[in-house]
Amino acid sequence: MSNMKRGHNEGSIRQRKDGRWEVRVTAGIDFETGKAKRISYYADTKTEAVKLLHEVEYNIHISEMVDPTSTKLIDWLRIWLETYMRNSLKQSTYTSYKGYIENYLAKAFPNLKLKDLTSKMLQDFYNYKLTVEGLSPKTITNLHRCLHKALKQAVLEHHLNFNPCDAVNLPRNEKPQVEILTREEQEHLIYTSYKFRYGVFIRLTLATGIRLGELLGLR
Repeated sequence: MSNMKRGHNEGSIRQRKDGRWEVRVTAGIDFETGKAKRISYYADTKTEAVKLLHEVEYNIHISEMVDPTSTKLIDWLRIWLETYMRNSLKQSTYTSYKGYIENYLAKAFPNLKLKDLTSKMLQDFYNYKLTVEGLSPKTITNLHRCLHKALKQAVLEHHLNFNPCDAVNLPRNEKPQVEILTREEQEHLIYTSYKFRYGVFIRLTLATGIRLGELLGLR
């Protein structure tokens, strides 16, 4: 069995009997015993284990050392999501928030400090996403809600004096114009639906006006 020991309170790596590599780190407190909590992660190779150890230690460091003068915006967003929201959100909502953070905010503000984010900067970012990249107003609004919650927590913890999201104007979400089928088009659709196995759902929708969510919930 091979071991890589490091300094006091640093993580360690050891190879298990089954060939896998175990990464062990100290993170937080075990509230049952009151002692430091040891957490294990696993990797298939030594190289992967070393990389994993560095990543885990970095994440622990930023989560325990939130300094308003130096903490990056993206680091705070990741801390907020994992520490404050992971156990209070539906899995689908958690996944959406993670996507907003990693796919949009991390790419736009990779090195920006939390304290340096301004309302003007956010407004320019939303305007760019809308007019240049063609992001929908609905997506921008959802992204904004995620960011607003994260910065509200930063204000509550006195990392910020003001939530920059409060002074931003969001794009108006235009409702799409609904096109109604003519009677001839309805008759043609009904006639064609008999050729398909699930055509009954088309006929049911036309006959009752049932909503999509209700239709999909039928058994």
